[in-house]
Amino acid sequence: IKKERRGSKPRLFYARENMVPEKRTVNLLKGIAPAFLPLIVFLFWGLFQPDFFSGANMLNTVRSFVPFAALAAGMAIAVRAGGPDLSLGSVLLLSGTAAAQAVSAGLPFAAGGVLAVVLGAAIGAVNGLLIVRLRFPAVWGTLAVCIVVRMINSLFPRRLPVPELAAYAEAHFLPLLI
Repeated sequence: IKKERRGSKPRLFYARENMVPEKRTVNLLKGIAPAFLPLIVFLFWGLFQPDFFSGANMLNTVRSFVPFAALAAGMAIAVRAGGPDLSLGSVLLLSGTAAAQAVSAGLPFAAGGVLAVVLGAAIGAVNGLLIVRLRFPAVWGTLAVCIVVRMINSLFPRRLPVPELAAYAEAHFLPLLI
């Protein structure tokens, strides 16, 4: 334990080299435990559901998992950078909806994907402008953007069919994930 003086009150803090090995192990386990939780749940369901490890179910599981994994990765970057981004889910929803609208209107799938990325980057730039340049607190700035993006998304019609999207995604993107 090192002592540091600031003003009149001494302050104690733990230096990494002074940590007890058991405490370091606990800190390491706290850091990696969330990564193993999905694996534990996965194995649990595999033990109690006989068809859980079938090919069709694995494909369906991967399809369901990928959007949430992308969202979690973006949120991890945002939190590590200094604050949670409350608009991340709304931006994902609006980007996907805009891409689906574009593909349904006849644009190629690649153009819909580019549109989704550009739209997400533009909304991220608005978040950055609010937080960095205008000095909004990160929580309030991203909450405001979240509300505006949700309002914009409510203007799109619901359940718009996108022809052959599942077959296209399986043929082009699923091999990259496996």
